Amino acid sequence: MRLRMPCIDRVGLVRDISIVLEERTINIVSIEVEQGAIFLECQAVPESKQAEVIEALGCVPDVHSVETVNFMPSKERAEQLGAVLTSVRDGILVINCAGIIIQCNTAAARILKMSLGEMIGKTLGENLSWNLLVSETLEKACTYRDHEVFVECINSYCVISTTPLQDNNNEVIGVVTVLRDNRDLRNLVQKMTASRPVGFGDITCKSIVMKDLIAQSRRYAASESTVLIRGET
Repeated sequence: MRLRMPCIDRVGLVRDISIVLEERTINIVSIEVEQGAIFLECQAVPESKQAEVIEALGCVPDVHSVETVNFMPSKERAEQLGAVLTSVRDGILVINCAGIIIQCNTAAARILKMSLGEMIGKTLGENLSWNLLVSETLEKACTYRDHEVFVECINSYCVISTTPLQDNNNEVIGVVTVLRDNRDLRNLVQKMTASRPVGFGDITCKSIVMKDLIAQSRRYAASESTVLIRGET
């Protein structure tokens, strides 16, 4: 059972909530406190007792109301983040100040030709010889944008961008690295700049002379012989 309890923050509020559950021998799985609300996840409660438990929690001083929710805030944020990371084509890595990969999306695994299990929890520079501008970003606390870097593990170049992660004291605690495979970028440029094929059917005309010319051109196009075109441009 997961509950959201809008409330006034005060000392001892969590203890009072815990007492209500303890009296009913309900075990607490987790508690998350956010501005103006407490989120509670506890063991499964029989449906016949849920209303009584919710009513009892609602009687705790400074608790405004009690409502059921599907997810705890941390779980919901994780689901949203996972959806975002999965939907983008760019590879994204989150690396802490110890150089350990703590987050990685499927695009990064595809670009680096590894599985997620081979990457998450691994330390850069230990078993993974990658030059992803991570150490430079950690040392200088600066942002790099669109640097072309040779990545040894795939024997190819990637375009790398990095952003330092900072805590409330402006201390660098990690790096977010965005990488794009050069081959993907080249394919995108080719698609954006390629001219659309034009055929005889795209030429509109009413003149009999022009229609005869198009028909003649169709016959020439079917031949492999060299054709010399003369006349005005």
